[in-house]
Amino acid sequence: MKKFGNYMKKMKSIALAAAFSIGALGFYQCTNDDSLFEGFENEPDFETLQEVHDLITQTDTVYFTVTDIEIPQDFNTPGGMRIHFPVSSFGTNGGEVITPIKIKLVELYKRGDIVRHNMQTYTNQNPLVSAGIFWISGADVNGTEVIFSGVTAYIPRQTDADGYENNMEYLTGMTQTKPSGIVNSWTASSGTVVFDETAGLNGEYTLDQVNSGWNSAQALYDFDLGAQEPTQFKVQVSNSSGFDKTEVFFTNNDFTVVSALTQADSDGISTFTGSIPKGVNGKLIAISLIDGALNFSTQDVTVNGDDTFTMTVSPGNPAELQAMLTAIP
Repeated sequence: MKKFGNYMKKMKSIALAAAFSIGALGFYQCTNDDSLFEGFENEPDFETLQEVHDLITQTDTVYFTVTDIEIPQDFNTPGGMRIHFPVSSFGTNGGEVITPIKIKLVELYKRGDIVRHNMQTYTNQNPLVSAGIFWISGADVNGTEVIFSGVTAYIPRQTDADGYENNMEYLTGMTQTKPSGIVNSWTASSGTVVFDETAGLNGEYTLDQVNSGWNSAQALYDFDLGAQEPTQFKVQVSNSSGFDKTEVFFTNNDFTVVSALTQADSDGISTFTGSIPKGVNGKLIAISLIDGALNFSTQDVTVNGDDTFTMTVSPGNPAELQAMLTAIP
């Protein structure tokens, strides 16, 4: 497995989680935005696809508070991750950290949730197998962003990454462009990932470095591992108004790999050249705005090589799109 270097969303809340040092670490469910509990509008109009992603991910964030930074803190997340904050692991760019510290967290394991967040598992044009993705940020009582130091994350094995467990690397978030805007991608960063088969319920990945923003444990997809030939494909969305208002994702059935199609021309939108394994089965997801209205569809496909797939999107509301994507494992 070759190594790689130099590669590299508005949420609200859910859930309670167990904590070590209960007096210093508290969790809560945010209820100060009543719109979150009234459901989505049936037929909202959108200017951009990013607005769609923002809407269907707004309840993903867990909030918790740290009131004492001079004792170690451990907590378990709703998704099964464990995060350890050692003593004095919070700082700022100058000035004192004033407690309590409010921390926000999002974690992603399923392919559909990765798509909901307008994200792909790629570094530059190279596919990645994901072991887990999370976003974290913190601010002290004055609203000053905190910097994490020495924080460790323990990610449970729950993605489709068989054979890649010991090849995971630490990557942080970056953005790439597609005709409809940006898509979140990844770049290699300092830090290591170690897999322990015996830890947790089903094995566990330890990330010895946690930074504000998007963090992940992922491995470069190895075409040789399955004796697969790299190929590519194109998608046409017959009733879309153009790829400035239409996006297409592909999820690999075998591994937790998500591809955003970014190469558009007059005939359709394509994957990166040589980034898809020939013979793989997966699911296409098209999301489009037509006169401001949300349309989407999915299609199961087998990639035979240099294929052109045709899709048609249909009207739907954000709640239906959210449910559809959440159901993709």
